Amino acid sequence: MIQKPEVAFQNEPFFNPTFIKNHNIQRLQGKILTKRKNDVFRETKGFVAFSFHSTGCLSSMVTYKPYASYKDSVVHLFSYDSLGNVTQYRTLSPTACSERNYWYRGGSVYMVSDSLQLKGKNKADVGSRCFDRTEQDNQSNCIVKNECQIPIRSWMEIQGDENNVVERIELDLINRDTLVTQYRYDASHNLVEKSMRNQDGSQMVRFTYVYDTKNFLQEIKEQKNGKIQKETQILYTREGSISDLIFYNHEIDFMEIVRF
Repeated sequence: MIQKPEVAFQNEPFFNPTFIKNHNIQRLQGKILTKRKNDVFRETKGFVAFSFHSTGCLSSMVTYKPYASYKDSVVHLFSYDSLGNVTQYRTLSPTACSERNYWYRGGSVYMVSDSLQLKGKNKADVGSRCFDRTEQDNQSNCIVKNECQIPIRSWMEIQGDENNVVERIELDLINRDTLVTQYRYDASHNLVEKSMRNQDGSQMVRFTYVYDTKNFLQEIKEQKNGKIQKETQILYTREGSISDLIFYNHEIDFMEIVRF
């Protein structure tokens, strides 16, 4: 049911639309339980809710975590073109509205833009601005420009078999640093490992991904300089739908469970 580890639980569509459509799933909602160090599991009033188009594509996601420092609910909305490509992603909250737009050429993204509108009690508090914009040049290098159209970051990607990206080299033009990301896949072309390191090797982040027999994402582990930081487990029903999402933060010894 979940097949895109690169964006799983990071506010962009990650569900398999074919599975959603074939099983006629229109909505998924789960309640949140938490567990802190030396404490028992506690049921909260928090929840996560997903809504889907008839095509199987994710149309909205709503999250509410009253136990967190930021207690307001957040709504994520998605728009698509006729080919199922995401064209717009919006996030709405009581304090801000962000928007990301995607443009495609030949089936691939060639430009992405971000904007943010802040909300306040007084009209003087309300403002909006355009953030970074990513464009692709004729050599397929991606260039990120700020709102003044000054390049601040660029990267190039090396494609492997089945158009899977095997390496990405990103240049930080402000801090004069280089970030190298390498990807590894299994025989079914599922991403099984992503590792990131900076130029001098002082920072090393590694993600590993595990799948079940249906090629659905089952586990994510994040390590920093060899030490596990976070873990995510996805449990499924016999039919293949999600039953539980389990998040564990090793740094603060905190667990969240979303039970559907």
